[in-house]
Amino acid sequence: MKKLQVPLTIVVLLLVVLGMNTVADMRQKQAQARAKEVEKTRQAAENAASVAKAEAEGRTGEKTGHGAKPAFKLPANSGPATAPVKLEVFVNDANSCHESSTSLKALQDIYGQKLRIEWLSMNEPKNSARSDKLAIGCEAGLVINGKIEVQMDKNGGKVLTAFRGPVGDKYKLSDVYRAINMALTQKGAAPPAAALKNAEL
Repeated sequence: MKKLQVPLTIVVLLLVVLGMNTVADMRQKQAQARAKEVEKTRQAAENAASVAKAEAEGRTGEKTGHGAKPAFKLPANSGPATAPVKLEVFVNDANSCHESSTSLKALQDIYGQKLRIEWLSMNEPKNSARSDKLAIGCEAGLVINGKIEVQMDKNGGKVLTAFRGPVGDKYKLSDVYRAINMALTQKGAAPPAAALKNAEL
């Protein structure tokens, strides 16, 4: 009987550990779902605040959300279609707070023919569907050669940088330069000296 007790004890312990892992996984998934809901609520609050601000300023025709009327004009696409690096700039152009994203057009002056910049309104159904797949949110984000997250050398180690949100929110302009420089190097093209300098700022 004692010989059977040891294997039975081991089996019971394994089942307990398995059960604990299952519970931990469920809790983690629930926490992730709650975090997504919190983010959606935050974005809805931001949109509501933007609408209220627009109404207070007399811009009642301006609203945020898919299909909304633009609050500012996005720059024209620039750079050759055959450039080694393509930067897609997703912007909610119905929210005047995100007009600052258009300052990224200055990247074209630095990279010239090595960079293609495409401006995508997140209020157009085609772009909003893609931004949802990339989990950009509803305000702004950057996609560099098809990637919204880039593993980069930073602060003496490898850091995964996500380009979700506007510049200066969760990532810096120097991170954008660093990611574009890496993408150029991977394509066998040398980044301009100014771009290398700006990546270190």
